[in-house]
Amino acid sequence: MNKMVTVVFDGGVLRPDVPLDLAPNTRYVITIQELPEPSGDVWDVLEAMTGTVDAPQDWSSAP
Repeated sequence: MNKMVTVVFDGGVLRPDVPLDLAPNTRYVITIQELPEPSGDVWDVLEAMTGTVDAPQDWSSAP
């Protein structure tokens, strides 16, 4: 299973931006990659995120 989530480091622990469906007391391997702060207007941010959502090609065919 591979998941990509964004987190915030509060100085002590990593806090995910969304709830995670992970088993408690289980060891996981994580990769840390710093995300640049978005700059520009909302259209620039949306353009930068284009193609980064893991979803069906055709949303109308999703179960």
